Amino acid sequence: AGSHLDSEDKAGLADMTANLMTEGAGDLDSQAFAARLRDLNVSLSISAGRDTIQIRMRTLSQNVEEAFELVRMALLEPRFDDTAVARVRAQSLAGLARDAEDPDTVAYRTFFSDVFAGHPYALLPSGTPESIAAITADDLRAYAAHAFARDNISIAVVGDIAPDALAPLIDTTFGTLP
Repeated sequence: AGSHLDSEDKAGLADMTANLMTEGAGDLDSQAFAARLRDLNVSLSISAGRDTIQIRMRTLSQNVEEAFELVRMALLEPRFDDTAVARVRAQSLAGLARDAEDPDTVAYRTFFSDVFAGHPYALLPSGTPESIAAITADDLRAYAAHAFARDNISIAVVGDIAPDALAPLIDTTFGTLP
């Protein structure tokens, strides 16, 4: 996954998809999903890079099953509700405006644009105002359905869990990916 899959007219699609995956999933809207994470003391973040999308989850041992279920929902059942999409789009556009004023970010973007001209790495992972405005909820759904598969996933687990307890959680969470 990652922004290397973005087209020029939809640059920022991977980033926006990742940002929205924790903004409601399954039968939980954005507020209910956030409340469930908070109630269980689960930290869940999803971020896009040029080559990958990273999902990071931290939880207490007693909440591990529910935490993995929330990861499964975010990965396989993201909602991409209109209000969440509009909010994240506005945040992305504000971030792009801020970045346009930051000399380090401008230099970084110029470097990638010049060095990787004609290659997907030349595109801005965060997109442009025009490309962010062009991204639809259907684009987000299509990206999520296309980008995640069992044959391109790496999983690392650290902490207080035994392999025999972890294996069924991994199977339940990721086993239905194409």
